[in-house]
Amino acid sequence: MAIKKQSQQNSTMSVEELLAIFNEQLGAAPESKAETFISTNSTLLDYAIANKKDGGIPAGRIIEICGNEASGKSLLAYHIISNVQKAGGFAAYLDIERALNKEFVERMGVDWKKLYRPKKIPSTIEEAFELIESIIKTAHTYVPDKSRPVVVVVDSIAALVGKEEVETGFTEHTGMGLEARAMSRSLRKIMPSLDSGHITLVCINQLREKIGGMAFAEKDTTPHGKALPFYASVRIKLKSVGQIKDAKTNEVLGIKTEAIVFKNKVGPARRSAAFPLYYNFGINNEISLMEYLVDIEEIKGTTWKTWSVLGKDYKWQGTAEFVQLVKDKDIKKYVLDLIEKKMVRTFDRRPEDISIDLESELEVAQLKDDLERK
Repeated sequence: MAIKKQSQQNSTMSVEELLAIFNEQLGAAPESKAETFISTNSTLLDYAIANKKDGGIPAGRIIEICGNEASGKSLLAYHIISNVQKAGGFAAYLDIERALNKEFVERMGVDWKKLYRPKKIPSTIEEAFELIESIIKTAHTYVPDKSRPVVVVVDSIAALVGKEEVETGFTEHTGMGLEARAMSRSLRKIMPSLDSGHITLVCINQLREKIGGMAFAEKDTTPHGKALPFYASVRIKLKSVGQIKDAKTNEVLGIKTEAIVFKNKVGPARRSAAFPLYYNFGINNEISLMEYLVDIEEIKGTTWKTWSVLGKDYKWQGTAEFVQLVKDKDIKKYVLDLIEKKMVRTFDRRPEDISIDLESELEVAQLKDDLERK
């Protein structure tokens, strides 16, 4: 090739000159644009993912939301759809589980009339990804403006079955790994279509318990193989950590959810955020902010809470007064600036400044020694 011949003649050629030759003869990639994000309706989760103001899930990527039953996976997806619609974007929802409810979705802020729902719900992995590819190609044609986000939600990946398994029948003799291979093929095929930068694929997945796992290993896994965990840019694991009850009637109004970002290609991973999920309207961002301020001891007290902010002292019981307080522009700005200061992580520390906790590694080593002795 000309590049090889020219490089032999000019062994002292600078990197800039070599780069210019490569760009001229092989072509150069377009200039990268600033990452755009879609809010999850939780300020804390937005910061945990993007590590910046006005964050959220990154547009133009594959996102996986997994968790146990009733942990808020679909509710989080509804909020993402709502924010896409508010930004003038387009949203499609593949209801594989046949569980979509119009009244419930509208309470989360989703415009039902503007939500695309395919007439025929796919039943196999191959059919689902063929439909996703068709939606993406149509969106490329009719939504060319990259400032208008497009999101496709699959609820859920675990409910899909491989075409080969359907054809061979649901028997014990069905080959192993059929769904995993089908997922791997489908994701490889669809990745080039997502290269537009404004089409986001949100895959909701379930958790399965590992059988015969070691005591020190993770006890749960996601079905359908490892392809989706590898292709996903962000993986969010939801876990219900408590119930929200009415103080007078003891009626369950919702759940408190912890979201762990255990894979992240746009920010630091292994960060978490907690927020309340109410059954009648979804994520209550204001209450989650109040609980965060209590955790960092900005707000004092338990039953009666006190807060000194911007030269004024406030005292209240419950949550209603804080929700009204944070509607004030100055107080809201103070709260958001404080959260940004606390949650945005910088990367200016050197390795010697970081303490490494070897406790878990030592526990694993001890367990291995005990097993070998037995």
